[in-house]
Amino acid sequence: MKSRSRELLDRAIAAMVAAIDVYNKPDFRYRAESFAILALNAWELLLKAKWLAMNRNRLSSLYVREGKGSKRPRYKRTRSGSPFTRSLVYLAKKLTEQKVLDEACRKNLEALAELRDTTVHFYHRSPELGERVQEIGMAAVKNFASAAQDWFNEDLSRFNFYLMPLSFVTPPPATQAVELNKEEKNFLRYVRNLDDRDSDPNARYSVAINIEVRFVRSKSAAATPVRVTNDPNAPAVRLTEEQIRERYPWDYHELTNRCRERYSDFKVEQKYHQLRKGLEAIVALPLNMFYNTGIATYVWVLTNRKPEHRKGRVQLIDATQWYKPLRKNLGKKNCELSEDDIRLIVDTFLKFEETEQSKIFPNAAFGYWKVTMERPLRLKGIDPERAYTPKEIKALRETAERADDAPQVIKKIHKPDTAPDPLRGLFEATIHGKPRVVEYEPDTELSDTRCLCQPGIEDLGGEPADDLLPKVEASV
Repeated sequence: MKSRSRELLDRAIAAMVAAIDVYNKPDFRYRAESFAILALNAWELLLKAKWLAMNRNRLSSLYVREGKGSKRPRYKRTRSGSPFTRSLVYLAKKLTEQKVLDEACRKNLEALAELRDTTVHFYHRSPELGERVQEIGMAAVKNFASAAQDWFNEDLSRFNFYLMPLSFVTPPPATQAVELNKEEKNFLRYVRNLDDRDSDPNARYSVAINIEVRFVRSKSAAATPVRVTNDPNAPAVRLTEEQIRERYPWDYHELTNRCRERYSDFKVEQKYHQLRKGLEAIVALPLNMFYNTGIATYVWVLTNRKPEHRKGRVQLIDATQWYKPLRKNLGKKNCELSEDDIRLIVDTFLKFEETEQSKIFPNAAFGYWKVTMERPLRLKGIDPERAYTPKEIKALRETAERADDAPQVIKKIHKPDTAPDPLRGLFEATIHGKPRVVEYEPDTELSDTRCLCQPGIEDLGGEPADDLLPKVEASV
């Protein structure tokens, strides 16, 4: 026969599972309010279970007494005549004073209770308030699991103790502005004052959990796992292409440009491409797989230990037609990957063969150079055989007239032994009857860019890099 504390523990766990289940339902209109009520009920039962365990399972230890000094204690009664039991706030305070309950956990329960009062006795519309609800709720669930483990050695890993898939809380692309009412402002101010943002993020108990998704390794043993591996126990987190691009906006072109701007000696060479060789495959998923968007999404398979037969190559898998329709749409989501579909994708990836749905390309097929084509500044009335200082050029830009047949503005005349190099802006010219190498001032209004692929893969798009020099000479 179970003890009273164990019975209360089982009911507490059931209440928390119910709270999570309600909160994780798609399009549940009263989710925040329902979660707050059930989660607080779960915590009150857990605290009472701990209190009973500390007081030899005597129910009277939970009753609220009336008066003092009487040999026969009298207890406060409810309207039905049952003994009044201690409140969650009282138990949390007493257990904190006895160093049984962590202070951060007590503050979280205060915030959760305030949330319940704010949402149940009134209402809320603010997206910011919704975000704080989840932060407080995540901390309440995490703290509950930790307390059950610490106090009763109860492992709750058999339950999905995670609040709400990300796709359910993704804000719409556009929304009307909502002004916070007085009650909402007071609640948010209260929570901000309660939550210590400088507290240890790896602590076992938290007031609130700041939700931020990153693809990084966490040093915290209590960190929530995310399924970017084959771990079947990790919760599925679905990210759309928009979300990934918002977090990781740089493509190859942008990365290369940023490197050029930051490092004066940067070169697009073999070493640079070696650093990007971790991409093993890209899998195109079916459309309409996610709740709030029908945009195309992709799985990028990355590794720093490519097998020998995959080195230098990237596999593209078209899995857009491999899916199972849903019986009933969930928002824009109308299909999902069945076990057979997943097995087919994995088999295609492992076979690494050219098929109608699987194409294999060399790494070079995904790289190119973006070259800026600059034309010389041509101004009427200038001396074509002298170099102008930056100050003079600035003045000429404002006063002189541009013309296609006007002389080119020289900004530097190099020493006689300098070799010409049109690709780097060094051109041959005749200065006072002698051959010299000069640099021209570029006309920023006429600048152009070209994307050049590596020689030998012209059929994949772009222009061969070998044809660059004639284009430069033709432009000049």
